[in-house]
Amino acid sequence: MKEYLALLSVAKQIVFTGAPGTGKTYLARQIAQKMILGKVVDDESALTEEERAKLEEQMGFVQFHPSYDYTDFVEGLRPVKSEDGKSLGFERRDGAFKAFCWRAAQKTDSNFDAVYKKFVDELLENHSEDNPLELKTDGQGASFYVYPNSNDSLNLMTGPSKKKQGSLTPEKIKTFLTDTPYKWWAGYYRGVLNHLRKKYGLSSEVRKEERPYVFIIDEINRGNISKILGELMMLIESNKRSSQYAIKLTYSGPDDDKFYVPDNVYILGCMNTADRSLAIVDYALRRRFAFFPIEPEFDQTFRDYLLQKFDQKFVTEVCERLKTVNQRIQQEPSLGSGMEIGHSYFCDLTGADDKTKWWQNICKYELFPYIREICFDDNVLANDLCEKLLILHTIIMGFMQGLTEFLPVSSSGHIVLTSVIYKMITGQDFTVAGEEEVFFDIMLHFGTLIAICIYLLFAQYSAFGTNSVLFIISSDKLFYHLFNVYNSISKISIP
Repeated sequence: MKEYLALLSVAKQIVFTGAPGTGKTYLARQIAQKMILGKVVDDESALTEEERAKLEEQMGFVQFHPSYDYTDFVEGLRPVKSEDGKSLGFERRDGAFKAFCWRAAQKTDSNFDAVYKKFVDELLENHSEDNPLELKTDGQGASFYVYPNSNDSLNLMTGPSKKKQGSLTPEKIKTFLTDTPYKWWAGYYRGVLNHLRKKYGLSSEVRKEERPYVFIIDEINRGNISKILGELMMLIESNKRSSQYAIKLTYSGPDDDKFYVPDNVYILGCMNTADRSLAIVDYALRRRFAFFPIEPEFDQTFRDYLLQKFDQKFVTEVCERLKTVNQRIQQEPSLGSGMEIGHSYFCDLTGADDKTKWWQNICKYELFPYIREICFDDNVLANDLCEKLLILHTIIMGFMQGLTEFLPVSSSGHIVLTSVIYKMITGQDFTVAGEEEVFFDIMLHFGTLIAICIYLLFAQYSAFGTNSVLFIISSDKLFYHLFNVYNSISKISIP
């Protein structure tokens, strides 16, 4: 966590890259929690009401997709209903990121949102175009009239004839609580604020210290970055976070303020490296973001999490299989580390009372489709990876233990010996999990059959001749293991 925070304080924006299931989005939210609340929690529902409100205020979240554009992210025209509700018009609205930046730029705290909502609710109940609410301008005390429209803004009427002039938006009203108020209609806007203070208890106070605001962009490479960011491509640079670099935005009018990204805004992006349908990320974006690779982690922390539900034997087998498959994916020229299987596939322990069924469902409905997708039409490679997840280790181990059946060691010694041999060959430990014990039994008996046949041939053609007693014993074992192979096969239920 310290490494991420240190990097973020300098670069201002980081993109976490990695295969699906490596916990990129989860990590981004944890970093946001640490920066905003000073702590990290696994379950945000456990936060106090005050902490949740703080997180909601200072953390933003969007997900890019092919249809996402500048008007969603920065600003653009949005359809609005006419006053009579019979037709549609268009109004310029701030996008998710611009609105977030305005919040971050505020130097005061207020209860404006709650107060304004209560004010509008009462207007909707008691006032209309035919019966507007009379207010007084700040300073001169001239009368003006307001009533709500369908967008929660206030329609403005002035003069004895109550002529319609336009609308007062809550965003612009709120600017009069800051050091940079809206340039026009100041008397009307301040008149509304005076009414909110007197009747609804609107209050504000200067912030004692600057607060971090963290904006998370999930699937950042799924959108057209240049189209979405527009002129923000320059404004998000860490050395251009001040009013000195403020510029007019695409939809800004001649009277609108210039815009810049505040220095206390931090951006965390999450990029899936396994999706081949996506274009290469814009080089301009790469220069402005620090890229941090997130790898699958099947370490002790992950094992301890699974041990809450499963036994040590099963957990070890799961981790070893995943490491084996990921190692093969890394080594495959057509794949690479960006295509590995992530650990978050296994973080949902719902239905894990039946560990075998839980494992099979993850493989069948999540991992196998993913593997076939990244392998394209290479069915041989896809099948090989899928087999490694299910039975390959079990088959090898059972067969090897069967071959050592006649060595002069105890039964437990056979397991130890074959485990050592297996680790020498593969570099990994081996355990058997769930229904795969059936496959283990099959291969153990099959390996033993091979060992018996080798022994019989050796005894038949050796210089010492055939030992009838050993032959009878071996024949008995032969029929015993043949029967067990048949019996084991009849139990197979793994798809």
